[in-house]
Amino acid sequence: MTGTAWHELEKSLRLFPIHGGRLWLGYKGYFGVRHIWFPPDVTGVSGLQSNDLMVVPSPSSSASPKDALRAELRGKRRDYAASLSSDTRAALEAELVRWAEPLLFAASVVAAYQPMKAEISPLPLLARAALLGTETALPAFVARDSRMTFRPGEATEPGPWGLLQPPLGAPAVTPDLIFVPLVGCDRSGNRIGMGQGHYDRALAGLRGSARLVGVGWDFQLLDEPMAADPWDQPLNAFLSPSQLIEFSA
Repeated sequence: MTGTAWHELEKSLRLFPIHGGRLWLGYKGYFGVRHIWFPPDVTGVSGLQSNDLMVVPSPSSSASPKDALRAELRGKRRDYAASLSSDTRAALEAELVRWAEPLLFAASVVAAYQPMKAEISPLPLLARAALLGTETALPAFVARDSRMTFRPGEATEPGPWGLLQPPLGAPAVTPDLIFVPLVGCDRSGNRIGMGQGHYDRALAGLRGSARLVGVGWDFQLLDEPMAADPWDQPLNAFLSPSQLIEFSA
């Protein structure tokens, strides 16, 4: 990035200090509000190079084909979840454990997510991991602008995004197996999430050290390939009530 371009960008910056020495920077430009991630070793604004930055669009960015697909899949997920009786849904979610058992046995720290209403619940996976004596963790945020971390313990405290999370007094852990929520993914592991970018930002620092397994209903695995954005963090596998599919590296 040239000095002139950086100077123009710097006029509309908002810096967000994040745990681990990271900085998030927000600015408003032609394509709407965007966020830029500063790697942990960056200590100041001046001298940054363009390849030091990871740009993730905020939800206010202009609509794209991915947005349309996200809306379609969210509607399909909502309708499908509403069609299930509580017993049928619980039985389907319990099937996740059968397929994921080898992964759970091999893991040292297992993380998952607090499911929203239509999302398939990974909580049976965490319960099984706990029975195996494996440490478990859930996402936690200090504030809405903070980077998502994984913390052990029960989800007993309200988080800034309206979901319960573990107490922030618990130290963050580094999982080696992460069950990731999704709206959809293709057979190369390209994932569509809710569009906030929380998982892409958090998983960027865990790539290579953690197995990333997307969890969804069967129809959320798409046969049609999706174009990946530069900030997208691909999955290693997809887990549903009827299958565990490993993706090629």
